Amino acid sequence: MANYILERIVNSDSSFFYPAAHYYQTFIFLKEEKFRKEKKEFFRKLRVAETVINDHIDMQLSFNSIMNKSMSNSVKIPSFCVVDAYKEQKENNVKIMEYFLGSLRSLVGNYCSVAELREASKVSPKQPGFLEKAFSKIEKFIDNDKNKTRKVQGGQKIRMQNVDKYFKSLIESRCIACELNDPDTIPNSSIYSNQEDVDNESCSNRSALIQLIADDYGVGVSLEKTLISIFNEANSEEEIEKELKKENLIPYSRKMFWKKLVDTEVLKIPKVGVEMECVIMSDTQCNGIPKLDRNEAIALNFGIDTYDSKLNCLNVLYNPIYDNEEQFKEKKKIMFPKTYVKRMLSVTEYELAKQNFEFNKIARLDLNKLKTIDLREFGCLRDDDFYRANIIPAEREGLKNELLKQNVIDDQGFLLADYDVTKGFDYPQCPAYSEAVMHLIGRKFVVEIVRRQWLKIQDTTSKRGPDYLKAINLLPLKPYRDMLADLMAAHVISGARVTEEDGSKLEKEISKLKNADDQERKILSEFFENHQSVYSRPVTPEFFLDPLERTLRIGSSSSNIFNELIAFHLMELDSVIDVKNRKWTWKMICLTSLLASIIIAGGAASVGAGAFLTYSQILSFGFCKDLLFMGGFSDIAYAVTTILLRKDFTWADYGRQRIRSAMGKVDPIETIKTIYKLSDDSKQDIKPWIKTNSAHKWMQHGRKKEAESGMANTQCKSSTCMETDDEGQTGEMC
Repeated sequence: MANYILERIVNSDSSFFYPAAHYYQTFIFLKEEKFRKEKKEFFRKLRVAETVINDHIDMQLSFNSIMNKSMSNSVKIPSFCVVDAYKEQKENNVKIMEYFLGSLRSLVGNYCSVAELREASKVSPKQPGFLEKAFSKIEKFIDNDKNKTRKVQGGQKIRMQNVDKYFKSLIESRCIACELNDPDTIPNSSIYSNQEDVDNESCSNRSALIQLIADDYGVGVSLEKTLISIFNEANSEEEIEKELKKENLIPYSRKMFWKKLVDTEVLKIPKVGVEMECVIMSDTQCNGIPKLDRNEAIALNFGIDTYDSKLNCLNVLYNPIYDNEEQFKEKKKIMFPKTYVKRMLSVTEYELAKQNFEFNKIARLDLNKLKTIDLREFGCLRDDDFYRANIIPAEREGLKNELLKQNVIDDQGFLLADYDVTKGFDYPQCPAYSEAVMHLIGRKFVVEIVRRQWLKIQDTTSKRGPDYLKAINLLPLKPYRDMLADLMAAHVISGARVTEEDGSKLEKEISKLKNADDQERKILSEFFENHQSVYSRPVTPEFFLDPLERTLRIGSSSSNIFNELIAFHLMELDSVIDVKNRKWTWKMICLTSLLASIIIAGGAASVGAGAFLTYSQILSFGFCKDLLFMGGFSDIAYAVTTILLRKDFTWADYGRQRIRSAMGKVDPIETIKTIYKLSDDSKQDIKPWIKTNSAHKWMQHGRKKEAESGMANTQCKSSTCMETDDEGQTGEMC
């Protein structure tokens, strides 16, 4: 009955306002164990719930961004509420929603990243217990490997220089991989509409989602075909991004714009002896690298303070996260030439240290040359662009004529030099198209918009200058990564995740890792087991709802967050899905004890009968080996593993293992290993590793909102992204 009610709410037009319905429908799927038989449907419902909660998070963030914009205005308007309290309320709402989001993601397995593995490698592994030591000795005795000794070192970690190698090796073996999601598991593009007809339209739905994102980035070829080809070959996020770059799909980026200006000498080295590419680090980091000499640091001012009205030039940053040298020093930063840092550090030292570096570029901008340079290669409005903007054919000709009439573009589709993008575009015949066309202009001529904002520096005061310099933030630092992040948000692709559900292949590949000792393999196994889906764990899971208040008391350091719980109680969204090992009921204990006793007694009788018949020479040992000896052993092993897994006994499972033993497919050593591992796993409750990542969520939201608002008024704020080094930091997909 509950599922029927929730289904009606989920399929209604107003289902966005009921995130609890989407969330708890997923819980019903788990309780009824439908997720095993109807996995595709489960994935789709789970992703729908994830999208709804994400949209509510975005809504809370948008409220907060409005407050931030009002506070950034030069003219302060008296507020009717306490601003800090309002902002804290929205931040707390986001934190609470992210608990629900994290619980959903943990059910299908969290994404893996080399950065998280580095953090996990810092955790000291546990000392092996008595049983583990004893089993290790038995295993080596059986394998006749007495010369090997198990290394047990308290506090040992994964060697940092090997973390990337291990992760790369597991990716190459496809134990970890990014995936292009099955069309049947992707939510409908009209996410809150009825899902009943999605099965018949799943492929076209995925195509539509991909095309929507491709249009947003100006990709002219079939992005879906490119993705299918790349995902068949590449496994890691870095490889996928690299292959997309080779295809040269996106017509513009900050890197391309900067290179064009350097090639045409609009940008030059800031002064003799100072190169453009630089590495920025904190004073503390610099102190931790004795090989770096502070006398080699770049001491150079930049920003609007360096504007020379006579030469009409100034020093600018590739990523203007600092307004000037004074702000740079206030944050206790120091800048070195990149080639100097790479020369002073070894390859290993540089690879480890660069994770905490900021990479940037500094150059001298010649505004006279910037004004005359031809940038038409970066933007042209064509007929296909109107089609991609969903403008009907009957209106396209009228819109083009109006654009020509209002001196927006020329007859070739290029933006006219005297057009002011802040004035907008008026289309009286159908005003609804005015905004769509302005969005199209902002997207197609973003490079030209940046150029014009920079040129305003020569006619402005120092107060407005930094804002004009930050117009370069309209050009994405990592457009292909941004596009992959959007594809991931639409559930078209998935980030790096453990691919083997039963974990057997993963364990085998970890055991093959070169130069890895036992403790390192143990840490790797534990790390990736924590990232596996809950239902792929060996012990049968039991799902339940944990009160949100108790979860927050354990995981939150902010006491004020409990003030927002009343709103979630009113939404009936007040319990988080949790999981633990299946508990025994009296009925299960009685039934299991009876059947286990019968099967174990039968197995022991089978072994005994085999021994008697062999000793009496009635039957040969070869005949009795698989049928009686191994058959009896497998009966006992089946009873033990079923108890450890907390599963129900079924005659079908019993029959299958009996047939396998009779065919000689039972390996006693592997069976003993499996029993030992299950005994270790069954002692610990399953705890889903719920990750919340609000900092990244805010950053991603800020990037999108800045891009949208920047197209209209060409005002943007500083990007918080530090990763401008194409050679180095590639990061993870979010």
